[in-house]
Amino acid sequence: MDRTFQHRFTLGAACGIVLLLLATLYAFWMLKPVVGVLLALGLVMVMEQSLHKQYIFRDDKLIIDNGRLMKNRVIALSQISSCRPMTTTFGMVHYLLISYGAANKVVAVQPRNEQAFINCLRQRREEVMDAEQTHGEADAEQPTDSGAGTGRMTDGGADGE
Repeated sequence: MDRTFQHRFTLGAACGIVLLLLATLYAFWMLKPVVGVLLALGLVMVMEQSLHKQYIFRDDKLIIDNGRLMKNRVIALSQISSCRPMTTTFGMVHYLLISYGAANKVVAVQPRNEQAFINCLRQRREEVMDAEQTHGEADAEQPTDSGAGTGRMTDGGADGE
């Protein structure tokens, strides 16, 4: 089952959008169409990411959907090592810092409901880790040279062909 969290629309994002809009209008007013088009493209990118970004928990992955114009990021839950709440200077911006992978890569997320996001991340990660442990124990208990199995998965004896 998928669980989706929407991105939090912050005051800083709104101010950035308004600032880019004013700069775009000013560039066109001053007859600088190339600058105006570049600023308009930047404005579209910022608006798209601010309004349509979402975080999806699907099976054993966290998918950071950056909207229609930017590439998604997929993180395996088993690779996540920490999730810490962070604030910037003067507490203006509040976000969660997720570190993952062998190289300790980091990504900042801003879900609307941070506590529910953390609880869901913790619960899903525990489920994945438990499933990996039980799968690893089951592999260790099976004999390696039985010769009986063909490696094919069957559904109650039916081939399905």
